[in-house]
Amino acid sequence: MDPSCKLSARCLKKDETLEACNSPGCQNFIHPSCFKKVMFGVAESEWEGLSFCGKRCFTKNNKKMPEVATSKYKGRVPWQTDGPTPEINSMAVIIDWLTKEGNYNRWRGGDRQNGTTKLGIASEISQLIKDKGITVERPGRDIHVKINRLEQQFRAAADWLNQTGAGVTCEESIRAAVKQRCPYYYELADVMSDRASTTPLSTISSIKPLEFDCEVIDCEVSDSGVDNKPVAVDTISIKQTARAVPALKKKFRGSPTSFTSDLTVLSHLKKEQMDHDNRFKEKQCDIEERKFGIEERKLELLERESTIKMEKLKAEAAREHLHVVKDQLQLKVDILRQRAQLLKEGVPQNEIDSALPVPEFSDS
Repeated sequence: MDPSCKLSARCLKKDETLEACNSPGCQNFIHPSCFKKVMFGVAESEWEGLSFCGKRCFTKNNKKMPEVATSKYKGRVPWQTDGPTPEINSMAVIIDWLTKEGNYNRWRGGDRQNGTTKLGIASEISQLIKDKGITVERPGRDIHVKINRLEQQFRAAADWLNQTGAGVTCEESIRAAVKQRCPYYYELADVMSDRASTTPLSTISSIKPLEFDCEVIDCEVSDSGVDNKPVAVDTISIKQTARAVPALKKKFRGSPTSFTSDLTVLSHLKKEQMDHDNRFKEKQCDIEERKFGIEERKLELLERESTIKMEKLKAEAAREHLHVVKDQLQLKVDILRQRAQLLKEGVPQNEIDSALPVPEFSDS
């Protein structure tokens, strides 16, 4: 029997590779996305350790998790729990540094005149982590990756808020959904909201689409390390276009699964809206054609009505002419009768012609 996800019908992504539960003796399997969903309701922060099929297995192995994680995955200590106290940890240091006035602007390139690189800034943060008494090694390269990850999560949460989450009215549900996409969204909102690189990647508009031509110059992280080029500033240009769909051109690396899923949902919504707009335009054209046909029919009826009126006037004129001709003939007949009567009585013909001449009428 083929293995299946523990969440069964509630499985989020059935096409993902299944992972075995790491609890001793457990034979269940689970998808990474499903495990992340389970951890959202169980763990206090983003979990970066072993995978388990559910809350029971996670709770059972939670106490010995640091030792297991350290022995199996060297250096994989969660960033939220690597400090001497719950309040002091690597992630807290990074968030505090990013939210300090001017630091994020410096990270994004606002202080590039002095040639500072992101790798150099990340090394400074690494030293701050050590100064806080955190013994886990956090090199600048890992910090660079972590901040990039935070920016991607923030984009995903902001994009969901502006588009998909527009119909959600429960504030508690909104906050939960936002924190699922970016656990530190509300801490980073003040410093990241105004940056072009962390604004939502797409918007749905049925009025006039926009075409975004984005060029993002950034340090790219690879397996061999981080390039150490001077930081450049993001540039963005927006122009109106008459095309039916906004064209989004943005290149970035390491897109998270959740972020890709959100973009897929948005693309489906956009496609549905385009189909709806096309159907609306077709109906509108059909209505216009019908209106044009009705107008043509009305003109045709008006022409027929005018023709009928003309024929009626001609018929009335012909009837009046017939009445006139009839009266003329009747008069002529009466005169001829009188002339015959006078001739019978012996009146001379010349007197009759003089007294009662026969009238002549024109045919018109």
